[in-house]
Amino acid sequence: MNKPKNNCRRGFTILEAAIATIIIGVAITAIMTLFATCTKVNDFGSKMSSGIFLAEQMRNMTDEVAFDDLPSLNGAVFNGADSDGNPVDGFRDFTQTLSVQPIDWQTMGNTSPGSDMLVITAQITRNNQKVSQLSWVRTQ
Repeated sequence: MNKPKNNCRRGFTILEAAIATIIIGVAITAIMTLFATCTKVNDFGSKMSSGIFLAEQMRNMTDEVAFDDLPSLNGAVFNGADSDGNPVDGFRDFTQTLSVQPIDWQTMGNTSPGSDMLVITAQITRNNQKVSQLSWVRTQ
């Protein structure tokens, strides 16, 4: 008497295992690419936050300076300084540059010295790349 052959398959074929491995490999590669992109975005956000913090420190510094003394800060350069001019740990690779220019309040354009209005700009750079810039107006 002949026994019927059992055609039940058990396990995976090599082709099925190879396809599953390829799919998993593509998924892992996509996730790793996403992590790399997120790291770059996070680094950019960190630089922006630091730049804005340092620009605000320059604004606080100039708020304490008498109006007539502000033009002397034109072109002043600081390396990661707080509002008192003291270096802040972790920010020494940032450069803060101040620009102080008199402006005409009627035209909001540049004018000669002696104006009652000054526009002050703090430009923040890191490794010679502009990170942020903040401008504000001071009146007498």
